[in-house]
Amino acid sequence: MELFAVSFSLLFFMMISFYCFGTTVTELLHLEHSFTFDTASGAFVFFSLFSFIYLPCVFFRNNLNTLGLVWGIIWILILILCVSFLLKGKKYRFSFSRINREDTFNVILLMLAVASLVYYSCRSNYCGWDTAAYMKDIQRALEHGTMYQDWSPFRQDDGISLKYALCSYYMFLAILAHFFHLPVLLTAKVVGGGTCILLSSMIIYSIAGEYFTDIRTKASVTILWCLFNFFYISIYTSSTFLMERAYEGKGWCANVIIPYFILVFYRLYHQEKENQLWMCVLIGAIASNSISMSMIVIAPVMCTIMSGIILISRRDVLILRNWIICMIPFGIYFLAYFLNSKRLIILMS
Repeated sequence: MELFAVSFSLLFFMMISFYCFGTTVTELLHLEHSFTFDTASGAFVFFSLFSFIYLPCVFFRNNLNTLGLVWGIIWILILILCVSFLLKGKKYRFSFSRINREDTFNVILLMLAVASLVYYSCRSNYCGWDTAAYMKDIQRALEHGTMYQDWSPFRQDDGISLKYALCSYYMFLAILAHFFHLPVLLTAKVVGGGTCILLSSMIIYSIAGEYFTDIRTKASVTILWCLFNFFYISIYTSSTFLMERAYEGKGWCANVIIPYFILVFYRLYHQEKENQLWMCVLIGAIASNSISMSMIVIAPVMCTIMSGIILISRRDVLILRNWIICMIPFGIYFLAYFLNSKRLIILMS
């Protein structure tokens, strides 16, 4: 029970961190505050910042303990700065919408529905080839104290494959398991998978908020989404990853990253604060490949298509400029992966 308590405490602390990070960025960008959108944006800010620490550590072959200590200090410092900025500066007052009696029942049902998704996902006994490889990767990182060095199953004859080494998500889970002495699978399922499900439900709630204004309707739409996920067995969909593999990068890709881009571009199409929302796209571009290298093609194609639609409708050349800037993170990851696949750059173990 103690391990479960620590795991769920970490999950809660991460969501608090996401909210503080996201609310600070939202305030700095002068965007409209929303608890769900701020928290989802904060997750991308979090992994963007983590990637800036992780990548140098991988390329300079630092050990896992060094990465964990450096990131832990930076994480706490940034969190303190965000809380100080929000509270001391009185830049933002916590303005949760008042829930009246008519909304209470739907809100309670929504919390139970999301909790049931987390419970089902944590209890799932699925273990495919990919899952086994990822969990073994984390376990070996704990045993050897290194990241994709010497022991990696993805190691090539003359170096480490950047297809996996560029993704920081699994080493982040390794850090949590290492410093809090948690089993790998428990850390992945509760912290990684639980965070994925909570963020996904928040993004769906935010998307519903683009069409409906009252809490009861938005909660009802999200509850319906939760129920639909339980029918994932009938066909291979994103719900399969949410219910069985939420702790994998692909689960985040299908249920967090793609819906987040859809939500941001929908707002870009309908709102006037373009430059501020383009910053959300840029943050998402930096974090997406850090979370899952499956986004190395999907994300830039999505952003290009959606940006093209906005460009055609607005006929504003600044949209083209913003799109180019947002493509830079994708281009860096893709170039590194391509050159490594052709053995033009090699990350020695």
